[in-house]
Amino acid sequence: MDQKVEDNVDLGKRGASQVTGSPTRWRFCKKVGKHAPSSSDCLRIGTWNVRSLLNPGKISGVIQEMLHMNLDVLGIAKTHWKDAGEFVTEIPTSHEKFRVIYSGGSKSRNGTAIVLNEESAKTLMYYDTYSERIMLVKLKGNKHDTVIIQTYAPTTVADESEGDQFYEQLTEVIKSNCKSRDKFFVGGDFNAIVGNICHEKIVGPFGLGLRNERGDRLIEFAQQHHMLITNTWYEQRERCRHTWTAPNGITKNQIDYILVSNRYRNSVSNAKARHDVDCGSDHDPVIIASNTRLKKVSRNTNLKNGILKGYQKKAINSEG
Repeated sequence: MDQKVEDNVDLGKRGASQVTGSPTRWRFCKKVGKHAPSSSDCLRIGTWNVRSLLNPGKISGVIQEMLHMNLDVLGIAKTHWKDAGEFVTEIPTSHEKFRVIYSGGSKSRNGTAIVLNEESAKTLMYYDTYSERIMLVKLKGNKHDTVIIQTYAPTTVADESEGDQFYEQLTEVIKSNCKSRDKFFVGGDFNAIVGNICHEKIVGPFGLGLRNERGDRLIEFAQQHHMLITNTWYEQRERCRHTWTAPNGITKNQIDYILVSNRYRNSVSNAKARHDVDCGSDHDPVIIASNTRLKKVSRNTNLKNGILKGYQKKAINSEG
């Protein structure tokens, strides 16, 4: 799929400060002083259920909003794109190229994608288009590599067996791609409510609603892999916590999340939902800022990454 975005829109970038310590409110300001991390140390990651990318120009609008949120990596759920592949697109006003990697099935349903901005694309080691519900990219790090997994979990009307299969596959992907020292994130629309009651080191006090059975399953998964649900740990106004709005405009829930391994929980400076962007979806994106330094991948490094048997894992050519 080859595509070039031609939209001519004046885009601005907003940088979030690095805030360490206890959960706090999101701050759009610069931290100064000798202990302030440089912009190259901050990796901004988002996840967004966009409710289909089939409409002409829809991917253009999503990338425009990605620029507005100043994200380095954006995971997308519910693309409705068939098959798997990648392409490079650009928005002339940004002077940047974006690498879009997508994973779908034989029909136009479900589907996931990950968009990398120009700088993060230079650190791409490989990607794995596992299924229409799960895919990942692995980025080269200065001290440790970073794995970002994008998911789209079955809805609440799906059979329980389908949900079990989803988590079994997700576990298999983690075990096959995440080494002990890797920093890894799992984001997406989990169609689960984990609630506003703290649960060990997994769920924080700033979730929403009452936990449901899908929420229990997500917590079980997080516990199994020693992860926490980032956007339940930071105090935000309620409109910056809910991620989905029902058609009636009244019912609002938090069902989209980004999880991080407990080992690197202190690297995440904040997490929130963004309500000030729009792509025609009933979901708001969840974004986090992580103190992560990436490293450009050389051609020789790329060639060392072979294809893992049974997976559509692809080593990346540095010229791509």
